[in-house]
Amino acid sequence: MADPTTPRFLGERVSTARHPRSCTFLITQEIQPGQRRLLEGWTLLWLAVGGAMGWAAAGTQVPDERLFLGICLAFWCYFAFRGVQVVLWRRIGREMIRVAPEALSIKRAYGRWGSPRFIPLDQVSRLEVVRPQRP
Repeated sequence: MADPTTPRFLGERVSTARHPRSCTFLITQEIQPGQRRLLEGWTLLWLAVGGAMGWAAAGTQVPDERLFLGICLAFWCYFAFRGVQVVLWRRIGREMIRVAPEALSIKRAYGRWGSPRFIPLDQVSRLEVVRPQRP
């Protein structure tokens, strides 16, 4: 018989492990290699476009053009941050759900970095498996 504390995979990205006083579910955020390469390529191109806009903004002497490029760069920074965040999430991100007698904890982590959020079990009204509806 297998050791109950060893992870048991429920799917490609979901595993579970039973411990003496809790049960842990681990959900990795990996995607297919082709999709990951496309996402990383898009992010690198986005960073290159921002670098070109920054270079153009630094080199121009026309105040209106510098203002326009500065505003564009402000929007660009937001999407650059989100793009890098998504690439990191898809490479090293994972969600951990632990059900223990005293509380339910949910942790969204980048590798080992992240803090769990604890929810007392008396605040959880119903815990069940929801089957996806397929058309």
